[in-house]
Amino acid sequence: MGSFNPLFRWAVFGIAIAVLYQFLVITQETPVSVPECTETMEDMSTDGHVYNIVDLKNIPQSTGPILKLKSYIVTRSIFSPWIIRFLINRNGVRTIRELAAQRCRRMPPVHFPVHKASHDEMHAARLWTESYAETVYRNGLELSKRRENPSETHERNPAPGYRTIMDYHRLYQSKKATPSQVMERLIQGAEHDLKHLHMFASFRPHLIRQQAVESDRRWEAGKPLSVWDGVPVALKDMSSIQGHPICDGSSACRDMAQDDDPAARLRAAGAILVGTTVMTEGGVTPLGYSVFFDGPFNPYDMDYYSGGSSSGSAVAVASGLIPMAVGWDGGGSIRLPATMSGVEGLATTFGRVSTQGSATSTNIKGGPLAATMTDIALS
Repeated sequence: MGSFNPLFRWAVFGIAIAVLYQFLVITQETPVSVPECTETMEDMSTDGHVYNIVDLKNIPQSTGPILKLKSYIVTRSIFSPWIIRFLINRNGVRTIRELAAQRCRRMPPVHFPVHKASHDEMHAARLWTESYAETVYRNGLELSKRRENPSETHERNPAPGYRTIMDYHRLYQSKKATPSQVMERLIQGAEHDLKHLHMFASFRPHLIRQQAVESDRRWEAGKPLSVWDGVPVALKDMSSIQGHPICDGSSACRDMAQDDDPAARLRAAGAILVGTTVMTEGGVTPLGYSVFFDGPFNPYDMDYYSGGSSSGSAVAVASGLIPMAVGWDGGGSIRLPATMSGVEGLATTFGRVSTQGSATSTNIKGGPLAATMTDIALS
């Protein structure tokens, strides 16, 4: 075969250089200048750039192995630095940084723990958490004793249709219903009345009934374990609950033989673990929708997102099915669904909620989503 024309070779080489140069230009990080600070949003300037939320159309959907492959290419391949920089530039992050740099009251962003706790520090934190839990249980029992004068508890009544942790506790104290009776209504709600919200990744009624019977016996004997005894709770699909699988929002599920720390603490307090809640696959989107589970949906309007990635936990509380659900938060995964689904949410400080036994990493923090701030405090 004849050799290529030298002119053609130089043309190909020139095109390659031009493409490489363009690639480097669009993937470079542009430094943000720090102008004189301002107190008002009106005085801020972005050099003519405007940052607005826009509709995203025709976005490709991926799940399972395909999503994992794409995630690997974006985050771990040799091309990752350029791909990530391109996406950051394209999404207007520099404009947000320009606005933030003009504020007088600046706070350094803390995206990860600034100090890696030692083994002794983690042990001390664990002991403190255990002692704090005992205080919470005692305070909760004290609240229940004041039921004749609810104003003394400083509780804010939730909206109609919502029940707080103390509502369950007082119901069982009054003997107007048993945990088993309440759980039958919950199962009916999850499997029929609210099934269209697609909030649960794993929901196994026989396990709920077993826990309810045990709670019945404790209440009948007048020995509830705490204010949580008989109260239904759920945990995000990153938590390990004995008898339930962990799916991490995908089709790659694995059954778990034991509880992680948050689940174990709730179970030890008498709470009824009703299942795991849907999350976005791998927790990679703040919108809340999981392609694999086809949900969950915002209970106020199914045309709106619920927020993620602890989306199922927020929906389970927002729908009134349970008073509290556990979420995990790395970049807003408790705060976003709490806001978008209209519930209370607390992303605790790093290490405040133990990650032992959970399918999480050390830069993720756990916390409750609940109907009221009193429930957040009791959690």
